[in-house]
Amino acid sequence: AKDPMTFTPHNAVQVSFEWDGVSDKEYAIMCMDYASTSGYEYIETDAPQLGDGVLMAEFSDGTVTSSAWSVFVVTSGPTDASIEAGCSATNLDVCVVDTLEEPT
Repeated sequence: AKDPMTFTPHNAVQVSFEWDGVSDKEYAIMCMDYASTSGYEYIETDAPQLGDGVLMAEFSDGTVTSSAWSVFVVTSGPTDASIEAGCSATNLDVCVVDTLEEPT
């Protein structure tokens, strides 16, 4: 599959699974965007930017992700407090993110 996004690095993945045709469908999808502890990505460049995590999915039965889907955000940030303390693309050392325990 080819990612339709015009910037990188994003990943497109094609998966297959079977459904019994009877049970209710429930999807659980784990996604990750930025990997830094500051909340910024591309921190190795001269222009770090905030993570912009997005999931778009379309299934062969016509199911498409939308704002009606429930989400659980595990990591977000930088926090308002760290922004007030000076967190920015040029001052990542004071940036802090919130991390919640992943649901089981």
